[in-house]
Amino acid sequence: MYRRVFWDLGTTLDGIGSAVAGSTGRVLALVFGLMVLLFLATGFLTGAYRRERESRAAVQFEAAQELARDGKYGEAIDHYTEALVLARDRLEYMQALARVLVEAKKTREAETYLLELIRRDPPSGAANLMLARINADRNDFDAAVRHYQRAIYGRWPDAAPERRINVRSELIDVLLRQGRRSQVEAELLRQKDELPDDPELKKRLGRMFLQAHWPEQARDVFTDAVRLSPRDAAALAGLGDAEFQLAQYQTARDAYRRALRIDPEDAGSRARMETANEVVNLNPMRLGLTPANRLARSRALLARVLAEFAFCLPAHAGELPEETKRDVARANEIAAGKVRRRAGVEGVEENVSLAVRLREAAIAACGSPPAEDVAVELVLKKLVE
Repeated sequence: MYRRVFWDLGTTLDGIGSAVAGSTGRVLALVFGLMVLLFLATGFLTGAYRRERESRAAVQFEAAQELARDGKYGEAIDHYTEALVLARDRLEYMQALARVLVEAKKTREAETYLLELIRRDPPSGAANLMLARINADRNDFDAAVRHYQRAIYGRWPDAAPERRINVRSELIDVLLRQGRRSQVEAELLRQKDELPDDPELKKRLGRMFLQAHWPEQARDVFTDAVRLSPRDAAALAGLGDAEFQLAQYQTARDAYRRALRIDPEDAGSRARMETANEVVNLNPMRLGLTPANRLARSRALLARVLAEFAFCLPAHAGELPEETKRDVARANEIAAGKVRRRAGVEGVEENVSLAVRLREAAIAACGSPPAEDVAVELVLKKLVE
């Protein structure tokens, strides 16, 4: 009897346990399902909220872009700022805000955003370039050079080779203004090595070499530009300028002539061609001249020195050293044709030496003449060298 009761009790308890177990499983499944639904709903709502913010940010950004294009920088700054608040991870928004702050002359604020940009994206070419310009404007040239270098080798999303060339050209301009010759030369040579066969870029680089007083390199670059574009008047004029700086006046004159046949309105090339032609025709030591021609040219050179300083030499005659007085008297006699001599080296050398001494003494006594005879100066400089 007791065995039967205990059996029935056990069976009942097993049934209750099974019921409870089944109920717990269903509850757990229900809870898990609700959690999944809640997770999905939260994700959906979060995504929708994020998309809504990004959409509002895009609207603000486009409005800012339009305002910036119209030069309304103050309003543009407000819209860029709102766009960045709504989408903090959009680095292009931060970059655009920094750019318009620079345009609005708010460089301190711009620098804050640019430094954050570079912290997040160190190779950003645009951010480093803006920082380079800010530092150059405040005369912190060491910092400017560092950021220019980073911009040159940084990442540019479009037209990277052209961007690098332009940034390096800008860096060279900064270095030239600061007189940092060794750095200028290094950057110019890098630019020359990396430059593609583009005549416009070659001309730009050639001008930089001329500005850096490196005419040998300028001649090479302009020669390449003429090879690539034989009828480019600016390239030929640049070649003429390089030859002129090298005191190769005959080849300079020829290059200017070629340039003027293409562009007759180039007044600068015409003036330099005329000067180069004067130097060629006045130089008594030019190859191929007869002794008589050399003597005649040396006498003409001396006469032009006297004419150049006619504004002051007579007035200061009493103040001149005795040696200079004798030189003036001798020069006047030779220029007037009162000294007869046979054509020969001695006469040419005397006339040239007299012209050099007289011009130096006249400058010491009178200063530079009001109408400087450039051709005379260039001829004497070439002869002295």
